[in-house]
Amino acid sequence: MQVPTRMSEAEVAIRLAERFLNMPGAGPVATVAIDGAGIEMKGQNPFFDIASFLAANGWKQATQKGTRDWHGVYSREKQELHISSTSGAADVVLRLGDRRVVAECKGGPLVKRDGSPEYRILKEVLGQALIWSALPGDLLIVAVPDTPRFRKIACEWQQRPLVIKTGIQIALISPSGDVSGPML
Repeated sequence: MQVPTRMSEAEVAIRLAERFLNMPGAGPVATVAIDGAGIEMKGQNPFFDIASFLAANGWKQATQKGTRDWHGVYSREKQELHISSTSGAADVVLRLGDRRVVAECKGGPLVKRDGSPEYRILKEVLGQALIWSALPGDLLIVAVPDTPRFRKIACEWQQRPLVIKTGIQIALISPSGDVSGPML
């Protein structure tokens, strides 16, 4: 089996939603919006096969609704993932206690690349988070793959005064499913 060299935005979003659903106090439902930009293709095939990934992780499609076969409601035990391609929505939304968690996710390289695209990717996702119509009390998260470069940048930027002032948390998502960050 070939070792992946990048992690898709869809995988980052689904893994983050799974992590939050398993936290104490989490509501049983997470919505995951995987828009066109998150569906990366290799020719005619998706880079990340959403339906196969969900099935391999114990999710069963309860209802299919939408234009793609992987759109719909997935269930696992008492949890649900509502997956769509809603453009302009946050990538992940769910309840954690009395707070709403709202997350923007980006995929990226898992191996070192020339030009350090990690800076551009993390700046872009932070910029998207800054223009959300957040509600008071929302927990704002940006999530990217967990690599040494992303980790270094995230640790530095999480301490920047304006990032602290906005309350945006940076989550790092590994291909094994581990999720780390200040709230996690």
